[in-house]
Amino acid sequence: MSNAQFGVLITGAGGFVGRRLVQRFLEAGWRVVSCYRRSPERFLADQGEIPIVGDLADCALSPPIPIDFVIHAAARSPQPGAGPEAFFRNNVIATQRLIQFAQRHGCPPILYLSSLSIFGKIDRDIVDETTPRVNPDPYGSSKYMGECLLDEHAREMPSLALRLPGILGPGARTPWLAQVVHRLRCHEPVTLFHPQARFNNAVHVDGLADFILGLTNQKWTGFDAVTLGARDSLTIRDVVTRLAEWTASQSPIEVVPATQTAFTISSQRAETLYHYAPQSIEDILQRYARETKP
Repeated sequence: MSNAQFGVLITGAGGFVGRRLVQRFLEAGWRVVSCYRRSPERFLADQGEIPIVGDLADCALSPPIPIDFVIHAAARSPQPGAGPEAFFRNNVIATQRLIQFAQRHGCPPILYLSSLSIFGKIDRDIVDETTPRVNPDPYGSSKYMGECLLDEHAREMPSLALRLPGILGPGARTPWLAQVVHRLRCHEPVTLFHPQARFNNAVHVDGLADFILGLTNQKWTGFDAVTLGARDSLTIRDVVTRLAEWTASQSPIEVVPATQTAFTISSQRAETLYHYAPQSIEDILQRYARETKP
């Protein structure tokens, strides 16, 4: 599916990932219904974007065109002041409302942007779909509950959860690497843990958008979940020193005692079953360094 006879519903269209997905699907010729919590300052009406404004946890969606694919990118992310109630409302109740919408509109496939946070305290060197969940925080628990809701309806509608690491690209702010690059650009001190541990815990938003677009040409049944990461890996020390070089930073870099386990991510199942083609971690980092402004 890749032309204007097909419609996609994208929640979280005002967010970092959602906005890029809207743009990518419009570029591919889709008719895009974009869901915003608040009225956007601008939207791409000239390219065919059809905005819907409202709180997903409260409103009953009623798009003006048929929907063939749903991407659930809306979520309440960890930030100061966000408590368990906010995560439950925006990440669980909102997902439940979206499932109800899909039931009313022919049960189109739902792609759910989940998170590695569902695993909680990770004590393995390599994370994949079999990694046990140990004491996830309220955010991670709420994202997992969203997955469980989709699994409950697996017989009637196909759904796929992408368990994502840090997502980089222009405008990224929350991933650890985004914070590192910001400090490097400002020549502020940077601390790192596990300097010799391997690291591939990132995807670029454009690579993610291309993968998601490709998923619309695939068929699957039931519910599934996959972990995504970059191809290859670098040591954490190499990650930071290369970013410092590419940003011409004078930041001092200090190694501090680790409080968490370091791990890499296996994307093998996503590659085998869903044709995921991960970018190398070095390419992702170098591109992101170019994209950030001094």
